[in-house]
Amino acid sequence: VIRISCAGIRCTSRMKQEIAANIHCPIEMPQGGMFLWATLPPVVPVPEFVQACLDEKLAVIPGSAFYVDASAPCQGVRLNFSTPSEDAICRGVDIMARVLRKLFGQSVCSV
Repeated sequence: VIRISCAGIRCTSRMKQEIAANIHCPIEMPQGGMFLWATLPPVVPVPEFVQACLDEKLAVIPGSAFYVDASAPCQGVRLNFSTPSEDAICRGVDIMARVLRKLFGQSVCSV
């Protein structure tokens, strides 16, 4: 149990570092659980971002999926750090950054 907890903490920290370095969007650190919440800039249409990530074989869950009213505006995405290795986390964040640059230009990645 301790080993799993330490791995989770390490992966959480690594995901936060990678997002801060490559995407520059706010992140909510979990009080428990196995997910991070990232808030994308208002210029990013989250459904389009999520689909573009899926096209790159990266699953990113839109925050609106967890709302009572899924049509309500939401700039958040939920990211899982419990299963991926640190290398997989780095690759996933690289994909998200590449998708943002491709769809919306370099400026969106330096919010």
